[in-house]
Amino acid sequence: MNMYGAYLPVGAPLDSPPEDWTIIQAPLVEQPAGEWDGAGAETPSHVYGLDESTGEWQSRIYYRGYPSGAVWNNEGPVQVGYLYWDGSIWQRYGPPVLTAEHDFERWGQYSFLGEPTARYFDGGWHIWYLAGIPPNLVHATSTDGRTWIDRRIMWAETATNLDVIRVGDHYEPVPPSVAHAAANTTEHAAANTFSCVMRTSSDHQIVNVRPIARFRIVASRNRPAV
Repeated sequence: MNMYGAYLPVGAPLDSPPEDWTIIQAPLVEQPAGEWDGAGAETPSHVYGLDESTGEWQSRIYYRGYPSGAVWNNEGPVQVGYLYWDGSIWQRYGPPVLTAEHDFERWGQYSFLGEPTARYFDGGWHIWYLAGIPPNLVHATSTDGRTWIDRRIMWAETATNLDVIRVGDHYEPVPPSVAHAAANTTEHAAANTFSCVMRTSSDHQIVNVRPIARFRIVASRNRPAV
């Protein structure tokens, strides 16, 4: 699985209909067979920030990668790496930059990380990602976007990715949907979900969760809503 890009005509709004987008036919990079991300590169997150180790500003795309489809049967690691823009094309950085260090980041013995959202705020790199099974929402920081420290669970055993915006003196992670009520166990499983804004404190702990929209997901028992 490779990552692809798409673009809109100059001046077109980002909420333009799908038919207005032009998909670039070539992948951003070809995922090399046999590497840690050789079977898949997905859930991209773009960020522009300063690498303090080199003194250079750089555009990057962080993504989840895995070596084979066997990872979904707990038979290999899922890790996070990035592409960088060299001025003319996207290049693959190489090794993963985020892999499990704690038990809450693993599924069994393997690293199980995904859905990265990378941002550059206040002179530093921040990343939010899902880790482990059941997935925990984790935050970490870095000075160069490669070595990540201070990994802390923001929300335990959740199952949502998110976007993150800076509002005044705090961050507001915005998940697309968060499971709110468990379903029954009949032929179809249903879950009430809501889109929300999570306000966090200066140390990135969740202060409150404010719903902004509510809806309902219904799925077959064999394919649960996630």
